[in-house]
Order: sequence, then C-alpha cells, then structure tokens
Amino acid sequence: MAKLARGSFLDRQALGLFQAKDVNQPNCPACQYGKQTRKPDPTTTTTKNQEYTGSLKAGKLSPGDTIFCDQLKSRVRGRLFHNAGREPDKDRFCGATVFCDAASGFIHVEFQVTFNASDSIAAMEGFE
Repeated sequence: MAKLARGSFLDRQALGLFQAKDVNQPNCPACQYGKQTRKPDPTTTTTKNQEYTGSLKAGKLSPGDTIFCDQLKSRVRGRLFHNAGREPDKDRFCGATVFCDAASGFIHVEFQVTFNASDSIAAMEGFE
C-alpha cells in the first residue's frame, strides 16, 4: 500500500501514508515464506548403534538363507498388464509384495489384486 501511495496511485494524505518510510514496512507473507530456510531441530538427535548395524544379515552368506518381505498398498488401483484398462476396478492391482534377499540384495516385486492369504501365498510362490 505504501508503494502504491508513493507512486501517486493512491491519495497519500487520505490513507495517512504521507510520512511512511520503506524501512519499517513488513514484507508480504509470500516474500517472507520464500526467504525461509530449514534448520535442524536442536532437541532431536539420532545415532546408530554400530553393534547392531547389519545384525539381521549377520551370518547369512548364501542367497536364500534369509528373505525379507513387505507389502505396499496403493490408493489408486492400477490396471493389469495383459488388459487395455477395461477391467472393473475390483480386478485392478491394489498393491504389491516386495521380497529382498539378505545375502545378494536381490529384490523381486509381485503385484497383487487383493491382500488375502491366497494371493499373498501365490506371490510367495511366484518369487520362489
């Protein structure tokens, strides 16, 4: 507003901005937001205990000794690989099961339509 008043776009006396200076004027919220920087939280520090680092894989030197498994779910259902996207929503992919071998680091992903036991077992058999 002060810049508009000094530029003769507004009546400076009516707005009471005749004596206004740029020094004490605050920036707009967008300018203040753009100048922000992230600072680390001084109260939270995390350190890794070196004794336990890699303890899940310790001694598992042959591929297949230990397999890690996790499932992920997607809110947006994906279309099947063999169709052109014409299948009903209940027949689309809703997530996947991810398998990881501890020794070799091999990762395999099996996509699933449902997360019931039969589909999860079929995913495990597909990985094996």
